[in-house]
Amino acid sequence: MKERSNNLKIKTCFPKRFLRLYTLLFLIASFSLLVWFFAEGKTFIRNDGLSQHYKVLVYWGRYLRSLVRELVLHKRVLLFHDYSFNIGMGADLTTYLSFYGAGEPLNLFAALVPEGGMWILYEALVFVRLYLAGLAFSAYAYHMTKAGTNSLLAGCMIYLFCSFPLNGGTKHPMFLIPMIFLPLLLLGMEYLMEERRGLLFTLSVCFSAISNFYFFYMQVVLCVLYMVLVIIRRIRLKQKPVVIFRQVLRIFCHALSGLLMSCVILLPVLLLFLDSARSGSGAVLDLSTDLYHILLLFPSFFSAVGCVEWAPLNYAAPFVFVLLGLLMKKGHPCLKSAVLILTALLPVPLFHSVMNGFTYPAARWIWGYNFVIAYAVVVGWKDVFSQKKRLTLAALLVSALMLAVSIGLLPHRLWTYVCAGALILAGGGCLILSERFEGIQKKCETALLGLMLVSVCINAYLVSHDPVEHAVDTSASIAGLDRETRATAEEAVLSLGDETGFYRVSESEWTPNSALVTGVAGVDSYLSLSEKNKHEFSRFVGQSISGTHMYRDFDNKTILESLCGVRYYGAGKNRGKSYLSGYGYESRKEDLAAKYQKNLTVYENPNALPFGYTYDTVIAKETLEKEDPAVRVNTMLSSAVCDEALGALPEGKVEREEIRTFSCRILSMSEGVSQTDEGIRCSTDKGEIVLSPIWEEPVCNVETGLYIKGFSFEEGTKGTEVSVPYRAEYEDGAVVKNGTRLRNRYHKWYSGVDDFIVNFRYAGSPLKTVTITLPQKGLYRFSGLSVVCQGFDTFKERIEKRKEAALTDVDLHLPKSQKDLKITNRITGRIRCDERKLLCLALPLSKGWSAYVDGEKTSLYPANIVFSGMIIEPGTHEIELVYHTPGRLIGFLLTVAGILLYILMPKSAAIREES
Repeated sequence: MKERSNNLKIKTCFPKRFLRLYTLLFLIASFSLLVWFFAEGKTFIRNDGLSQHYKVLVYWGRYLRSLVRELVLHKRVLLFHDYSFNIGMGADLTTYLSFYGAGEPLNLFAALVPEGGMWILYEALVFVRLYLAGLAFSAYAYHMTKAGTNSLLAGCMIYLFCSFPLNGGTKHPMFLIPMIFLPLLLLGMEYLMEERRGLLFTLSVCFSAISNFYFFYMQVVLCVLYMVLVIIRRIRLKQKPVVIFRQVLRIFCHALSGLLMSCVILLPVLLLFLDSARSGSGAVLDLSTDLYHILLLFPSFFSAVGCVEWAPLNYAAPFVFVLLGLLMKKGHPCLKSAVLILTALLPVPLFHSVMNGFTYPAARWIWGYNFVIAYAVVVGWKDVFSQKKRLTLAALLVSALMLAVSIGLLPHRLWTYVCAGALILAGGGCLILSERFEGIQKKCETALLGLMLVSVCINAYLVSHDPVEHAVDTSASIAGLDRETRATAEEAVLSLGDETGFYRVSESEWTPNSALVTGVAGVDSYLSLSEKNKHEFSRFVGQSISGTHMYRDFDNKTILESLCGVRYYGAGKNRGKSYLSGYGYESRKEDLAAKYQKNLTVYENPNALPFGYTYDTVIAKETLEKEDPAVRVNTMLSSAVCDEALGALPEGKVEREEIRTFSCRILSMSEGVSQTDEGIRCSTDKGEIVLSPIWEEPVCNVETGLYIKGFSFEEGTKGTEVSVPYRAEYEDGAVVKNGTRLRNRYHKWYSGVDDFIVNFRYAGSPLKTVTITLPQKGLYRFSGLSVVCQGFDTFKERIEKRKEAALTDVDLHLPKSQKDLKITNRITGRIRCDERKLLCLALPLSKGWSAYVDGEKTSLYPANIVFSGMIIEPGTHEIELVYHTPGRLIGFLLTVAGILLYILMPKSAAIREES
């Protein structure tokens, strides 16, 4: 019996005292960060966290609860209801939200938390992920070194409380996911090379892939590099090549099994990624570096400053003794090589570009470097307390030189480096005392660990009050979070109580992804991935966009909003009585709930087309490419734009009659602004150019816009973006303000759209002047400036023509228990037409949709660049659209194959003996 008890003894991954002390130090360090936000009544939620991560978490919790409600209350399974009209104009739910942890197990807790307390879960999960990352790191480090408690704690403080998790992890919670999985992946690889079970490695591969595909790619690269170092180590130990090959083969097979298991989520995400426009925008990558950015590597170790984006390290200052001590002594050649090689690559943008998926250089893999440094601290911790005094003095000298360079480069951060210097000096004293007096090594270890904790707490303050990030200042307050999250205009529309069919809502004040929270069908989207056809639509119609994954409203352009089913337009806050809207729009201000009437106006578009409308003619996209965007949009109201002319329908004509274009002249330029052969040179901030149209005769009762061709901006540094304001004044005194964000081709988010129309809305009097404000110094180029006027003489006639044979009785089959959750996998309707037509559906084209007419499958074609179209024969027909996430079925089959592969995989002799 005793023998059996020994066999079943649970093996611990840590020293006995570690877990208690780790939890205590973790709580102290976490409190040192949280206290500064709590004192100001702030949350961690800021920037992209506010516009993306938090809203996705709220929506994901709502979605998960709907799955349970529908199953319990209505005996209905929503598991494959994956299409959401809350995302842009419509998109696949799981693939669009995958980057934000739709597949991460921890986000399942969102189903248990009411929306009012979701910010608490948001912040709690930040610390839970950090805590788990520390446990995973310690499990790996202890397995490899059998290190003591103090060394593991020191490594955890380096790994968990440096700049990446303190700043990036609080702003982008998903960035903490790889910090958990990388140690588990490496530990699983070591288990396999020791002929132990591969379940840990297989499951780590699977969950890492489904939690975040973006960081999974980086983990794969780092694991391959790790495998190379392991093979080198095994060869140096004279291990037989056949044994090494067998171990590598086992790792590959288990990795393949885990990868296949993840395919039910990963494959659809990869298909969306391959169809995204982010890699085809035409942005020019700047992969150069200079001496200044190389030298910035030194201050990055002690402050929230990086040599490239996301590269700040900001470690607990006394770590330098352990790291330099390890590098100065013999032994650990592979670890030293990893530290030196990765450090040398930190200022190299090309390497960061490769790690970022061969896109713009960003050191978002820096958590991997943090892991290497933290592990090096664990390995070198014990030896540093027994090293000779001259090595400690050498480390002090190197540290002094690094701090001197840091102060010289960034004198405004003097106190940061003074604090680091004081802690390093105190740490050096501990090491000298440990070498000089026997028997006090334990106390010196505790003292150095305490100094590292103090350094971590100081870093938490410095990161939260960083003069560049302004983390505390820019975070949403607890009291105002709901107000900052929701678009007031969208909520105001809901107060109208309009439930008459499908419609979309647009607004002038952009609150990114607010439809996820308010529950309306919107038009904007600001998520990491988006299909190419949405980007192409913006380019084709001359819509200014900030990036290939950022889509706002349609700039209140009447025809575009009517074609896309936008029934309501929110004029935003404090617009005043002189605000102009689209043609035929009717104010619903008096019908709004009282709390909305003071600060905004909602306009209703009576000419918004229904979900499905028809065309008698089509026109090839290639034909319209030669025309200006205004002509293209005007033609869309008469003929459907297809990739090529369909033989089933007559070919339409280009509609130019309603469009009038006029040249501009420069009336005046402010001081510091001059016209040169290169373009407009601005030598001051907020320079102005005043333009006036050259009328043949003044034009009124039109929608007027400024057509800008080849708009670009350059200054001394590359990769620039500017927000350009416009102010249009009409003859009757009405004023319309608008703006565009301009990114040059060297910017990482350059959209490739340089020709666009800035809309100044419908007016009853002629345009008088347009004032363009040049926000900062530099060279502004325009290849063309003109005023475009859209007439509406035949507008209503053409709108009614589109409605003649419209899709009626439209049912989106939305969840009964939560109407604001606009998810579906099936849309039905009825149509009657007297002749063959093309039915255009205000539904973005996706390979996931299948169309059926009277139960028979039919083809879907691209219509108006972004929407779906089908040929309808004369008669009355039942239309059905069914959605399945592209790649989901194949992904499911591959997941089953991965499970079978793991079950059938031959076990090693050691595992068979253990069993």
